[in-house]
Amino acid sequence: MVILAGLVMGPLFGLLGQRWRVGRSWVSAAIVAGALCLEPLARLAAGQLMPSAPVWTVEVTSGAVVGALFVYAVLGSRRASRLSP
Repeated sequence: MVILAGLVMGPLFGLLGQRWRVGRSWVSAAIVAGALCLEPLARLAAGQLMPSAPVWTVEVTSGAVVGALFVYAVLGSRRASRLSP
């Protein structure tokens, strides 16, 4: 089952990365950041949640940091496109 999920999610995340790289797609960024932030909830729903709270904190924090970096990059690219002739 894990291999099947990897075969599906690998190309999906590759596509999201390509959409981010080419067009700064905020939808792609939101999906990636959401996947990081919501992983503890997904593991809870699957009955595989680890009992260590620091692990959850790192996962949610890393998702928030990635989301903030995406927002910073999108705002920076919009600012640069307005300045270019």
